[in-house]
Amino acid sequence: METFKKSKKGLKARLVALNDLLNRRLFAATVGTDVDYEAWLASHQPFHWLAEFYEIINGNGGFDVIIGNPPYVECSNVDYTISFTESSYSNLYAYCLERCSQFENKQSFCGIIVPMSVTSIREYSTIRHCLMNNHHCLYFTNHSIRPQSLFTGVSQRVSIVFMNNSSTDVDLYTTNYLRTKHQPNLFKTLKYQKAVFDNDRGDIIPKIGDSIFSSIFSKIQSKKKDIMVHCRTSSSERLYFKDYGETYWVFPFNFDPCLTPVKSYKTLSFDNNIDDIFSVLNSSTFYIFHTAISDCWHLGTWHLSEFPISIEDVQVPASAKLANSMKDNRIIRFDKRAGGDIYEYKIYKSKPIIDEIDKVLAKHYGFTEEELDFIINYDIKYRIGAELSWEE
Repeated sequence: METFKKSKKGLKARLVALNDLLNRRLFAATVGTDVDYEAWLASHQPFHWLAEFYEIINGNGGFDVIIGNPPYVECSNVDYTISFTESSYSNLYAYCLERCSQFENKQSFCGIIVPMSVTSIREYSTIRHCLMNNHHCLYFTNHSIRPQSLFTGVSQRVSIVFMNNSSTDVDLYTTNYLRTKHQPNLFKTLKYQKAVFDNDRGDIIPKIGDSIFSSIFSKIQSKKKDIMVHCRTSSSERLYFKDYGETYWVFPFNFDPCLTPVKSYKTLSFDNNIDDIFSVLNSSTFYIFHTAISDCWHLGTWHLSEFPISIEDVQVPASAKLANSMKDNRIIRFDKRAGGDIYEYKIYKSKPIIDEIDKVLAKHYGFTEEELDFIINYDIKYRIGAELSWEE
């Protein structure tokens, strides 16, 4: 027993010495000589995993279980350099995910809650590949902020990432973009679909959580992408669209929608196909496509250009009817951020017309009756049952 105590005491002393050595080397490598070492040590409080968890990392090969909710902080807002990896990320959470992969053992289970950009933003392909290269089995759940955030009082779209090495093959699974109010029963009702990296779109992981959605997405993919072929540098035919905001609709306009200018509106000019483009981009077909490939917050030129559709092969007679319905079903209200009165559009009142557009698109893509029904009724209880202001 005395021998054991002596050995343990000696190990602890060596780890303290190792920690001090690592602190001084970190200080010498990152701080100038005009800074006091003790003051730097007190303010930065460096943490060395090997020294603090020597038995786990060196003896056990890493942690058996890792559960975490890392900081969602833009790297531009921190005043220190991250040097443990050659990867470059814009948010701290991605570095934490990579760090987890380094500290797991070969049988480890890991569950981390992170922003949904982990699946949906092209610039985060590096961390997605890192996770795939270090795990055999990954599950991604994707959670909206409407009608309710996953965490009460926190307006953040998040993904929960579950990772382990229980499978011999590399398996990747994901859910749809989940809208729910039933948080206590959430994990009992989750449905996953086997997923793949979308190599044509920055290796994002499309949020497709069931087989019928997967079939629809594949049929959409069969068409060429030619919307932006009809874009013009100058034209009086303009498409107006909000480039950010969480809604139950994607609703660009082929008329000026503003009473008071709203900064979130962008415009693109198109040729004489603009009315068909306007109709197609208001469809539920485009809505579910955008839900699958985007972060469900931004709508940009890239998202429009990525929608596969042969515009010249689609004739949508409902465009004038839809535009008139939008105008008929808008109200005027004061908006503090705009500093004046704005139009608020009740898009759900135009849903029957949007359904007509989706029926035309069903023929274009070759959707089955079941697939068309899935599209028309996607998120229907929230899109129709819960009115949401167009301006968040």
